[in-house]
This record gives sequence, structure tokens and C-alpha cells, in this order.
Amino acid sequence: VWHRVKASEKAEVQFAEAESTVADLPEASNILTLEEAIEASAMESSPIMVALRYVNEKLLEDATIYAKGLKRTNVYVIYVDEMPGLFLPQEVKPTPEAIKVLVGSCAALEKRSIAGIPIWRMAEDAGSSIAEAAQELKVKHVFVGSSQRTFFWRMVRGRMLKSLANHLPESAELIIVG
Repeated sequence: VWHRVKASEKAEVQFAEAESTVADLPEASNILTLEEAIEASAMESSPIMVALRYVNEKLLEDATIYAKGLKRTNVYVIYVDEMPGLFLPQEVKPTPEAIKVLVGSCAALEKRSIAGIPIWRMAEDAGSSIAEAAQELKVKHVFVGSSQRTFFWRMVRGRMLKSLANHLPESAELIIVG
């Protein structure tokens, strides 16, 4: 067990280092790494984070209503490229799907008069990665969507939600939109 934990910690460090190298890539021009979002939070932050795997209009609408109720004009939008195992791809960069979801979600929020702050992460465990971002950014409300997909997808999504709930700071609440 100790060996597995040590390998997992090593993977977290590798993923964090990989994320920091992405900031200057052309593919990442419209999105932020967690490190960049933390730096920018002194000027622009939000108590709300929306975790997405696709442009989810219902989830974005509910987050918008919540933000407006708190008299906020922006929300964090996070996408995690989950990499199974402990191996990083040779070229570390946001996937086309990540860029599409982040840019599309921010555009959908903009139509609702809310500014999206797009954050891209790469991790072995998406739930833990989202929780870490919420903690680092001092987020109080994390929105996620429930899925109407296949049993396998619900099982995988359930594992992510369990991990997120287990790692989320006590000061933050998890809001699941169905």
C-alpha cells in the first residue's frame, strides 16, 4: 500500500508540473491553468465553480441563477483531462474536447451576462483535482451535473463524484444538478 501511495503522489507532482508547462501553448490561449487562475484570483475570483465534461446548458443555467443570486458576475469553469494510470502523454496539452467545452461553456455563460473563468487541469483522479482547485481558489459552491448516460458512464461519473465529495474542503458545498 505504501508503494502505491508513493507512486500516486509522484503522479500528482508530474501532472502539476505538466500543467504548468501548458500556459504558453497556442492551444491554451483561451484557458488558464490552476496556477494562472490562482495568480489571477487577486483581481478576479468567484465563490462558484462549475465542473464540466461537455457544454451542459442546464448546469450552466443553474450556476448562472445561483451566481446572480449572490450578486456575482463570474464563475470558474473547470475541465479535467483525466489520464488513467501513472503515465503522462508525450505531448502535454489540453485535448480538443477540453478546449471545446471550456470555450463553449464560457460563451454560453456570456450570453447569460456571466463571465466564465476557464480552467484546464490534467489529473489521474478528476474528483480530487477539482477539489484541489476548489480549495486553492477558495470556492464555496461546486456545481456538477448528473448524467443520463449508460450504466458504465454513470459508474465512472459516480466514482468521480465520490472522490470529489471526499476531497472537497468542508467549507465548500457540492451542488449536483440533474
